[in-house]
Amino acid sequence: MTSVWNRTWTSKEGTTIVASLLDVRGSQIILRHKNKELKIPISNLSQKDRILVDEFQIKHSPPGKMDFSITRIWTNDAGQTMEATIHNASKSSVEVRKSDGKVFRYKINDLSANDQAYVKKFLLQKNSLSDDQILKRLTMYKWRDTPWGSWEFRL
Repeated sequence: MTSVWNRTWTSKEGTTIVASLLDVRGSQIILRHKNKELKIPISNLSQKDRILVDEFQIKHSPPGKMDFSITRIWTNDAGQTMEATIHNASKSSVEVRKSDGKVFRYKINDLSANDQAYVKKFLLQKNSLSDDQILKRLTMYKWRDTPWGSWEFRL
């Protein structure tokens, strides 16, 4: 794989720029070009560069920092691609939603290694609780007087 940090980036239209990748924030990448920071929507990049950014984000971002609502390129084991967002997933399958609203289900093993890693990150994020969710659940706990006179913490 070509170095992500300093490379030639290509847009959908074919225009190029030599720049260094600084960060991925939501639906944008931050590039440094001639000591200037440029914010470029990921959707404006070529398919190859979008996949490269996706690989970078999967390797270097914790699940809580990834935006799973972004349309990305999914690749099956036969090399066919589809632009869609993740809709839902389990350990064995994933549902993706195209921009026209159609939902497709794939077996995890039928997807590229990069897509499998993305689904794993999604499941980690889905199964972890945010600080707000933890606080909400803590407030659901109540003290209850038990028949034998001791106090016990109940959900």
